[in-house]
Amino acid sequence: MISKKPFTPTIHRKVKELLFFKKNFGVQMKTMNNLTVESQKDFLSLEGALRSADAITIKPQLLQRIKASNNNFTIDISDINHIDITGLNSLLMAKKYSTEIGKRLTITAKKDNPIFELVHLTKFGKFIDIQLV
Repeated sequence: MISKKPFTPTIHRKVKELLFFKKNFGVQMKTMNNLTVESQKDFLSLEGALRSADAITIKPQLLQRIKASNNNFTIDISDINHIDITGLNSLLMAKKYSTEIGKRLTITAKKDNPIFELVHLTKFGKFIDIQLV
């Protein structure tokens, strides 16, 4: 017997929001396990948790987006509320890749975001420069 999960109002609302943004703003949004990704040509906004499963999935897409962008690409992690070492590594690899191909990658966050503090406590701040917004 196969049990069907109910289509909750929250899921329905998220689907409607994704379709609205895509239709009206040319913005691509994708929701993974615990991570929502909003992307435009030279901008990517991450919301939720950037854990190993999502980081592994998003990393190739992220590198491809950086390559296809103009000279500047921005990743906004202001709404990331949890990140693990794989998530930090994906940001580090994106930074390294952008430097290798001669593009500028800017990572932005709010000062009160716990990820900003984590990056500096773990010394990742030496390699990933996070601009405060």
